[in-house]
Amino acid sequence: MSLLVETKNGKLVELMYVPGADNTWRDFFYIDKYNLKHWWYHNAKGERQILIKRINDPKDPLKKSFQQGSYASGKYWKQNLWTKLEDYKLPLYRLHELVKTDLETIHLLEGENAVDVAQTKFPELFFTTFMGGASNYENSDYSILKGKKVIVVHDIEESNHGKKKFIALCHYLKDEYDIDAKIAELPSYNELQRLFGGLWEKNGFDMADDSPEGLDFKVCFDKAYTPAREELVPFSDIRKDKDNFAFIRNLGNKYWDKKKRKICSEKEIDNIFLRDQSIKGKASAWLHKNNIQVVDATTFYPSEEEIIYRNGSSMINGYRSPRHKSMGRVQGIEKRVEWFTKDLCGYLCSDEERETQWLIKALACAVQYPEIKRNWDILISSLYHGVGKGALFAIIEYLLGEANCVALTMPQLYNNFNGHLLKANNILVPECNSKGKEDSNTMTQLKLLSTESKFEVEFKGKEKLTHYCHYNLYLSSNEVQPFKAERNDRRNFYIRHEDPPQSEKFYDSIWEKIESKTELEYLAHYLQFEVKITREECKAFYKIRPKTIWWPLLVQNSLTGYQAELSAMFDQKLLPCFHWDHGCAEDVYTECRDFMYHDERNRTRILSEVPSKKQIQKWILSINGVPIRERQIEKNGEIKIISDAIEPKTDKNHKRRAHYYNWRNQEKWRPILKRREIKPINDHFNDPLIYARAHKEKTESHNSNPHGNEIGDYLLHMEEIADGDFPY
Repeated sequence: MSLLVETKNGKLVELMYVPGADNTWRDFFYIDKYNLKHWWYHNAKGERQILIKRINDPKDPLKKSFQQGSYASGKYWKQNLWTKLEDYKLPLYRLHELVKTDLETIHLLEGENAVDVAQTKFPELFFTTFMGGASNYENSDYSILKGKKVIVVHDIEESNHGKKKFIALCHYLKDEYDIDAKIAELPSYNELQRLFGGLWEKNGFDMADDSPEGLDFKVCFDKAYTPAREELVPFSDIRKDKDNFAFIRNLGNKYWDKKKRKICSEKEIDNIFLRDQSIKGKASAWLHKNNIQVVDATTFYPSEEEIIYRNGSSMINGYRSPRHKSMGRVQGIEKRVEWFTKDLCGYLCSDEERETQWLIKALACAVQYPEIKRNWDILISSLYHGVGKGALFAIIEYLLGEANCVALTMPQLYNNFNGHLLKANNILVPECNSKGKEDSNTMTQLKLLSTESKFEVEFKGKEKLTHYCHYNLYLSSNEVQPFKAERNDRRNFYIRHEDPPQSEKFYDSIWEKIESKTELEYLAHYLQFEVKITREECKAFYKIRPKTIWWPLLVQNSLTGYQAELSAMFDQKLLPCFHWDHGCAEDVYTECRDFMYHDERNRTRILSEVPSKKQIQKWILSINGVPIRERQIEKNGEIKIISDAIEPKTDKNHKRRAHYYNWRNQEKWRPILKRREIKPINDHFNDPLIYARAHKEKTESHNSNPHGNEIGDYLLHMEEIADGDFPY
């Protein structure tokens, strides 16, 4: 091994041991001039190697400092040049005597002065120490202590710093040298003060100090114990953390943190491992010298493999399998999971059996075949808050693995900085809502996430990263039109929940099952092992989006600007028909024309132009107007929803035959409409107070009905289904 090192001034010198007969060091280090305490560290042969001298503060006798010295190229240096040798471990104090002792137990103290005094007090024992104070215990070589028992004796300090470091020293000796090390059972600083009667002036106490009555070091040594391991400070042991990182090529100096599943810069790696004082130099350099894993890119592919190989490239895989276990043969398993399949899924699907089974099948496919790409997302909207969508998302996270799911907002989906794509392969958007100019960006990104597998991930202030993944999207919203859907869009499996929330007892029961985990385990077993779906069936199901009965409504609800004007008029009840709980597009159109050209309240241009009947129809749907009469028919193998016209019977003949919608007080009217009763509707339209408010006490008919009073419960079934499934 070369002994050439560089001094502080950049001079290259050769390390040497002090010549045996030379005493010029005493003058060079002012030992005699200032009567300085000093100690020599020797090698195993007894040659002097490193000098430690103590410098007392003339103004404060309790303050002290230390200086180290060494010998190189025939002269003395006021620095420890032996620390310049790479990977060199310093000798223990009194090493040349330690190699000769036959004692089985060695006492390791803090400080050379304490060792000298303790050795005088207890000559039958052997004491030594290491260089540099309590924090620098890892810089010394303890191999000479192998096979011996070691008792470490820390200073008693008010800060308790020494004890903490000596506990760590015990574990270090065991881990690195397999040495049986124990720590002496010493009194605390407060206990020591009581022994001194409160007269101890210094902040610390060691074996060089006079012991108070009641402190017997022999007893403390006999009670030495193996300290419990304290929780490791994060990033304080690079050797244990090395396998948690991988170096990513072609991305500058970037690393993949396997635990956090995030990209780290070289600077971050160097900074976080500053806690590990055993590293000499940069942590990033240490990782490469110790063969850190190297990959070409990242992926999130449902597989047990940590490294995925594709086209000659290696990719670090962030996916973690949820590993649901089989429960064996479970009697009545279908009944046991009805809380999910029937109570929750059925309720969210408005008790539509076909749509409920599609939802359950989609989740079963996701559990059984997570590696198969789905070409469409699941979108659930509701007219009310708190109907159970959050409970469904919590269950989905469990089924697919929380580590494989990430919750995002809509703006995050199309943000330029899309580092979240590295976190999971299942994206959950609990508040799916994008309006106006954001819609085009939303639809573009949703399309990419549903169809593509290769993405460029961009970080703020960092290079882009190529990432391979197919994403499954789960979206929910409290709006019937969370974003604009196009007529030919085939990427949304759309569920529209129209019922009000259940009782608190219902949701408490659902959440109890979620939080217990036991019922979730049975549910996972049911979806993975009991629902029979072949790989080919899954691929075919994933290829074409199931078209629910609500899909045309989502398209219809994707409306535009005139809606704001109509909504403002609706809220202020500026049209006569807006006073009623039900209305039709024909009345709105007629009254809009009258309001536009004859009503003084439109001087401020509340209504800028008269919307068409088709626009009014779309607006009614956008405010969650519910058709008073509708039914399902099968046409060309598909289920269609058609509307029925009604002819209300009114005393003043002010309501025409038309397709009416319930647009106010929907909770009150929901059970009535489900029973298909017409009398309550007639009674409502004949309410004289509402009529008076709506028509300002005018008695003439607002819209004369050519059929006179012969109107009743007659239903005119209309089956005009426009191209694209739009029933008007």
